[in-house]
Amino acid sequence: AHNFIFGKIYVDHHGEVMVRCEESGYLCRVNMRKRGWFDKNPHRVEAVALDAMGTERYKVAGKWSESLTITDLSTNKAETVDG
Repeated sequence: AHNFIFGKIYVDHHGEVMVRCEESGYLCRVNMRKRGWFDKNPHRVEAVALDAMGTERYKVAGKWSESLTITDLSTNKAETVDG
């Protein structure tokens, strides 16, 4: 938690999270960026989804609090999803 002395207390989620789909075998490696003391660009996230064979299939990037762009690596087609 941050801001114990001044301001509103908040928790900064950061680090790597692995999410696995038991049904398809897909694995998603999600990296939530740590916010710096004077960071003007918080809530950044990057992720890579791998198929059951370990091949990178999708990339996700953006801010979890605003919008994320999902890119299909086989077609290079990107789609933005608003939060």
